[in-house]
Amino acid sequence: MTASLELPRLRPSTDAKAVASHEAFMVAGGGKSSRQILPLTETPSIVVDASLGRAINIEATQIKTSERIFTFYTDGKIQEVMGYQTWRGKTVLQGSQAPIGYQAAHHSLEPSLFDNSVEMIEKRIITSGVTPQKSGPYLKKRLDITSPEIKLLDSQHTDEDFVHAFIFERLPPRGAASAIAGTHFEKRRNATFENPDESNQFDCLLEKHIRPISTDLQKRRANKEISAKEATRLLVESKLKFYRESISNLQKCLDKLQEFHTLEKRLIAFENAYGPKVDVSLDLLQPYLNDVKRLLEIKEDFLAKQTGVHRWHDVMARRRDYYHLKHLVNYAPETLPSDLIKLYKEIRPSLITPTIEDISPHLYHYQLFLIEAQAQQREALFFESTEAINNLDTLIFGINDSGSRRAPSFDELSKQVFDMLKVSPIKTLKRKR
Repeated sequence: MTASLELPRLRPSTDAKAVASHEAFMVAGGGKSSRQILPLTETPSIVVDASLGRAINIEATQIKTSERIFTFYTDGKIQEVMGYQTWRGKTVLQGSQAPIGYQAAHHSLEPSLFDNSVEMIEKRIITSGVTPQKSGPYLKKRLDITSPEIKLLDSQHTDEDFVHAFIFERLPPRGAASAIAGTHFEKRRNATFENPDESNQFDCLLEKHIRPISTDLQKRRANKEISAKEATRLLVESKLKFYRESISNLQKCLDKLQEFHTLEKRLIAFENAYGPKVDVSLDLLQPYLNDVKRLLEIKEDFLAKQTGVHRWHDVMARRRDYYHLKHLVNYAPETLPSDLIKLYKEIRPSLITPTIEDISPHLYHYQLFLIEAQAQQREALFFESTEAINNLDTLIFGINDSGSRRAPSFDELSKQVFDMLKVSPIKTLKRKR
């Protein structure tokens, strides 16, 4: 995807710099397909103990769910202080690498977050010089420059080329694209939580559903149409709606899968007993045709897109002779019994009768999906109330004051935000394929 397609919500005046930031990020290594693995000591990642079997780690799911909400809210508060536009970047970091059968799922909806902070700081310095409220704190924390360097920059702030070179020469890797690149906060938002494949597969469905909503909320938040609190409340509301629909659909899938398996066993028994050269009466054939109709209905349900339901390949692959079965039962109500029997004998050689298999793996797949959905829903419900959202300032940015914790003032919040921009170098490992 090109930058121009990826950044449609930027103002035209910032689009050119956004593209330049994207290209700078790619040159710095952000465009490579191989992700880098963060040290476990640098993130709150949770790795799986494969010896315990393929079961959902409920604690990991709960932490992942709450961290997703904390990160979205924190992004909003940083945006309130910095006043920049943000958009999703290419994910290049992850907290761990799971063994086969498991996946390391990011908790953040946007593990890599791009912004136009460098453009804004440049313009502010060129227009007004280095100011103590915005550009000064940014330069000190982000570029780690000294007071004499700030005086030098301020003395030549009207020289656009000098200001641009001064900033870009001191930016950390990928810093042209993101104010949080190389920070502790970036590491934290790239934490991963290992669980069986189904856990991350459910997350992928959730993110696909939520991402357009999240993007719209970010845009409205950046334009100051809504606050970080309101954006987070609306995000939680959308997630809970997704969970309710997903859980309902998954429970129906489990019921239908049991019925599908029962029908399939009856079809297999009938087809093995009555080949094309074996006579069969309508009394025996009619129940078989009814079972075929119902089995095809269920399979069509599995093939249809449903909220929170992964269209698992193994279920989709059952009865590959789908169209022959469809032809078999697509007869007019007035069809004579003799013609029905004749039709069955004509189609029978084309039917691919499968072997009877254990349904347990299929059931377990959807059970893990359901467990993951229910665990995420329970955790997200803690943020459903207005009180919980209002308390996020205190919970994330709280100030200890005379033995109690309170929400920060805007100046106190700004100080914390600028502290978050400080570079924190780390060693990473290339992900093994």
